[in-house]
Amino acid sequence: MGSVINRSRRRDKPCWYVKFQEYGLQRMVHSHQPTKELARKFLAQIEANIAAGKVGLVEPTAEDLAKKRITVRELGARFLAEYSSPRIKNIERYRSMVGYVFKKHLYPAFGDRPAGDVTRQDLGRWRDVSLAADLANESVKLHLAYTSRMYNWARTEGIVTCVNPVENVEKPSAAGHDDFTFLSKDEVGALLTWAAGHQPTEYPLYAIAVYTGMRLGELCGLRWTDVDLDRGTIACAGRIGRPPRAERDGISASTRGSRRSCASGKHSARPAQRGWSFPPRGPMTMAS
Repeated sequence: MGSVINRSRRRDKPCWYVKFQEYGLQRMVHSHQPTKELARKFLAQIEANIAAGKVGLVEPTAEDLAKKRITVRELGARFLAEYSSPRIKNIERYRSMVGYVFKKHLYPAFGDRPAGDVTRQDLGRWRDVSLAADLANESVKLHLAYTSRMYNWARTEGIVTCVNPVENVEKPSAAGHDDFTFLSKDEVGALLTWAAGHQPTEYPLYAIAVYTGMRLGELCGLRWTDVDLDRGTIACAGRIGRPPRAERDGISASTRGSRRSCASGKHSARPAQRGWSFPPRGPMTMAS
């Protein structure tokens, strides 16, 4: 029965060897596997070959060696040149963004290392260093996503045989607030009660946000023509704030997909029944 041995002195970068007997002789060879589990599978294949009367350790072909030796920089170059997806509308723009991230962040850390030698621990430290350098959580999460897509694509295309090291790396939260919690039903009631007594002018705005789920830009972009008191609906037809990326790039957005109606009476009584008054001009106010 063979065994798996770690001959590395670094805990963060193990070097797995396999030990087995072949033709009465003891042999120990480098498995070139990134994890102990894969090294065990490598050893099991050798023992299965020996049991079948074959050569235990099959010498790797030139193609196998190329897959193991390809560096992160070389893999990134192939990814940027060959990767494509029908979900990406502008592939050249996507390649430009990914190329910038790889050149500025990924290559300085791992560019000259074999892609199969990069471990989850390596990427975890890369993430921590990036966050410590005041890089935004969203940016770090995006960098890991680009790297993960590169590894998944390379495995699918047969360029590498290693596992995707990004899979088990914990990603930073997009907003950077892991402890954020939403208001409970009782807290929402307390907020609206307080607003009705202390901020009657703004109270309808808070209530609309709670009962319809409209965003801040949509709330600020409301017009009286968007409100239908008879049907109890509000049409979210516009927004105030930074325009969508499609509009900034000169591309017309889908008006059908961007328009929606919110039933103002879905979660509560109709606004008119709650004593709201909607004057023709000026802010919404509570009726006396």
